[in-house]
Amino acid sequence: MKKNWLGIGVGLTVMMLLAVGCGNNTNEPDPEYDRLVGTTWQDQFGSSEWDADVFENMQTSIDVTDCSIENEMRERPDPNKGGRPDRPAFHPWQRLINALKLTPEQQASVKDLLAKFSSCTDEARNIMKDHQLEIIQRANQARADVIAQVRAGEITRKEALEKIRAINKDAREALRNSDVAKRVREMVKNCEDEFLASLDSVLTPEQKEILKKYLDHRNSDGPGRGPGPGKRG
Repeated sequence: MKKNWLGIGVGLTVMMLLAVGCGNNTNEPDPEYDRLVGTTWQDQFGSSEWDADVFENMQTSIDVTDCSIENEMRERPDPNKGGRPDRPAFHPWQRLINALKLTPEQQASVKDLLAKFSSCTDEARNIMKDHQLEIIQRANQARADVIAQVRAGEITRKEALEKIRAINKDAREALRNSDVAKRVREMVKNCEDEFLASLDSVLTPEQKEILKKYLDHRNSDGPGRGPGPGKRG
């Protein structure tokens, strides 16, 4: 069943995706890597069945639209969905799984691993969702107080704008660096570590090399190479 929520990311995306650590910098282009991750899910499996059954939105990060004098703060639509709830989300492990060219037997095993990863991160996603809602509500109440001051003639519009900018700054800082956000990042990293260890155990030596290459590139700081669900150190 699809889990549609969180506008992070973590992710997290969370928008920040969950970042946990840093890796080696490998800035030189790697055509083989680009070829491997360039395949589509449909190219490998011939249908979109896994997208519907397994590739849920695993985003564990959030982003918001700043409040203003005219508008309240609100959750920003998930960019992986283009703001459309009916659009399939891009799963954080999709490019990696595409690149591995799994056998039918491996596909069955990995499908179970992905389901376990989803279950593992359920608690983190729920915690982050509640945290986001609390921050948005707090920011909107502060905004309402500012608007009331303007209408009462207690402050000018310019002063109101300065106060609202501070509200937005505080809200974003809370989303990124609060104790809750840090705890969620650690929870998701633990789920990720467990998934990767289990995935490695079902791969051939050749596939293990692809996994290593994928993680090396994902952890690098080169152009166009962002982290996956969590940047690994």
